Amino acid sequence: MQQLSETAWTLELEQADKLSVDRRGNIFVSDQNGYLRQFSEQGDSLNIYAPAFSAPLSQLDAFWTVSIFLFSASQQQIEILDRFLNPINRSTMADLGITGYISHASQGNNHGLWLYDETDLRLKKIDLSSGNLVQQQPLMALLPHSSLEILQIQERKNLLFLQIATEGIYLFDNQANFIKKIPIPGEVPAFIDQEFIYYLEGDYLLKTNFLSDVSTQLRLPDLPEIKALALTTNKVILLDTHILRAFNRPEAF
Repeated sequence: MQQLSETAWTLELEQADKLSVDRRGNIFVSDQNGYLRQFSEQGDSLNIYAPAFSAPLSQLDAFWTVSIFLFSASQQQIEILDRFLNPINRSTMADLGITGYISHASQGNNHGLWLYDETDLRLKKIDLSSGNLVQQQPLMALLPHSSLEILQIQERKNLLFLQIATEGIYLFDNQANFIKKIPIPGEVPAFIDQEFIYYLEGDYLLKTNFLSDVSTQLRLPDLPEIKALALTTNKVILLDTHILRAFNRPEAF
């Protein structure tokens, strides 16, 4: 069984909260005031951004590389930054004509914006440029026994991944049609890349192919409670409330 090697580097961060990486290996960490810091894959500090609102981020997603998506549920506001952390779009839900309470939001392809509206318990997709409702799915009807304690929603390769605490990831197509469920324990947001889902289970980091359901696992060293994880080409990144840790990523994992 593979095991993570010694830590490649660590950084002490106050009130660390959300974690994301882009496809160039850049690492992004927000704190509980919404401030965003960018680091290289080697742990060098590259940039910092202070958002228009001083509030925790509900969603931080740098997957698109050319843009970084921020959402604050408490402010009901999204921001989209370019790769240099310059704001290029800032909108409230009211600006977009959304009247409910949005607890989760995620950027999609072709100006799409996925939303979870707690007012009517619906998963919705709107056109960000026009605000028009494109798709919606009543989750209570689809998942009648679910807690609907949503951890994250993310679009990857025209698929939508909706993760619910202790239940797993529910997979939808880009028309909000349900495809399958991937059981995942715990309350740490999974990391999704290509056809793989990476998630924590006990003292292990698991890698599951959501097409074949084949899994491999990596034993973790003794660590404080992890609140976020991500993987770059060369590193496994783990975040707790005070420390960002990078480990060399084993081959074939």
